[in-house]
Amino acid sequence: MTAERHQSIGIEKFEWYDSADERVRDTHKRLSGKVFSYDDPPTVNGRVVLPDEDYRCRCVAIPVFDDD
Repeated sequence: MTAERHQSIGIEKFEWYDSADERVRDTHKRLSGKVFSYDDPPTVNGRVVLPDEDYRCRCVAIPVFDDD
């Protein structure tokens, strides 16, 4: 849902942000703080995923605005 909303208003990139607690998966910790394109999201355990798509994921996508 977040990806659809972002893309509908022209946001093409997002920063992956985790919940910063002991329950965050190691694979998601490694993604936290990195910027991705909605056209080329990361692969986790062989699956292309966006924040909050994995089972019980509490990560969020922070929109990245290009000021060009």
